[in-house]
Amino acid sequence: MWNKYDGFIYGVLSIIVLVILFKVMTKMLRRYTEKQSFKEENELAFLRRWQYAYIFIAVAICATAFSGEIQAMGITMAFLGSIMAWMLSAPVRNMAGWLFLVISRPFKVLDRVIIGGVTGDVVDITINFIVLDQVGGTTTGEEKSGRGVLVPTSWLFSHIINNYSMKLPSDEEGQKYLLDEVVVRITYDSDWNEAERILKSVAANITSEAIKETGEEPYIRAEFFPSGVFMRIRYRVAPTDRQRVWSEIVRKVSVELDKSNKVFYCFNKSNVFVNYRDKEKYPPQLPINDIPVGGVK
Repeated sequence: MWNKYDGFIYGVLSIIVLVILFKVMTKMLRRYTEKQSFKEENELAFLRRWQYAYIFIAVAICATAFSGEIQAMGITMAFLGSIMAWMLSAPVRNMAGWLFLVISRPFKVLDRVIIGGVTGDVVDITINFIVLDQVGGTTTGEEKSGRGVLVPTSWLFSHIINNYSMKLPSDEEGQKYLLDEVVVRITYDSDWNEAERILKSVAANITSEAIKETGEEPYIRAEFFPSGVFMRIRYRVAPTDRQRVWSEIVRKVSVELDKSNKVFYCFNKSNVFVNYRDKEKYPPQLPINDIPVGGVK
């Protein structure tokens, strides 16, 4: 007797369950995104897409439920799911990337990051893109190029992310400096102590603010190479100030080394010494005056 009403019953039950689920899930998502969505526009855009997707799926479920065929409902949902996955793969991946940002917070606005080989300062985060103020680009070093770069949020699943400002478990509270170095090549016969004094003094003077906050003084790491010694002066520097500090240290070290008569730059060279045995005559030499224009006779 009730068999002919199966479709109607299934349909009404589906509507009731879907409406309840929609209200509960929407409330939970809104509560979470209000705190984590970076800005209100992202929250509204996400909830609007969520509503459209949910309504589309709910209509398909209800239509199938009113037919009274449970098996048909499963087949229909699987078919619709595959079609949506194919048509909306890029937007869905971008939304998933944005959700990853919201939940895990690998970086935030104003952090300097490298994503997929692109370096820049994060100036905005939307559902589809991460907007970077590019650093470097067509020039060497780490100074702002003035170009904006849009990085799809889906890249977060397929590219390595470097965050200059990320706080690690070993970092102290407020850590905001990274390690950098300037390399100077000196000869073997240079005065090591004098070279170390000059490099440390220059680096300490230029990075005094970082030293006050971190308590870490510049230090030397050295290594041999075939023609001399690599002197590496290492120091802490703010990520956004790295290029200026590096350039200042190079300039002042150059000035100080020019004043010193104990430390010498090393460069690749070769000396050839020719020795003849005692009492042995030199090979015959052609007099310069006998050499005609254009070559030897």
